[in-house]
Parts: sequence; C-alpha cells; structure tokens
Amino acid sequence: MMNGVLMSHGIDAISVPAAKAQEFNEKMLRFYLSKNATEMMDFLAGCHPDAEAILPPPEEERSHDSGMET
Repeated sequence: MMNGVLMSHGIDAISVPAAKAQEFNEKMLRFYLSKNATEMMDFLAGCHPDAEAILPPPEEERSHDSGMET
C-alpha cells in the first residue's frame, strides 16, 4: 500500500534490501510497541533509491560541514 501511494504521486517505490530484513523487523517491533514512527520512517527513507539526494547528512557530518567545533 505504501509503495502504491508513493508511486501514485510520482515517487519511486521503496524496497527493503534482504540484508536489512532483521533491522527492519526490529524497528517494526519497536514501532508497534511504542507507536512512535520516527525511527521506522528514517529507516524506510534510507531505503529509498534517492536517499542520498533527499535526506540530510547524519548529525556528525552536519556539524563538521558547518565548521563548528565538537
């Protein structure tokens, strides 16, 4: 259903690689228990074919790129 919604809006489908199946299952379990979708949405966005182009860099990369000392 999710991919149908994405594709109907001109966005490529998301496919979870087999190598990430265990991580997917663990995050889904935490999502079901906590009702907090943030971790799952971040994971799924990272599985999108254009993830590098559409997601901000990880926090540690942003602080280095901005010239801020950590």
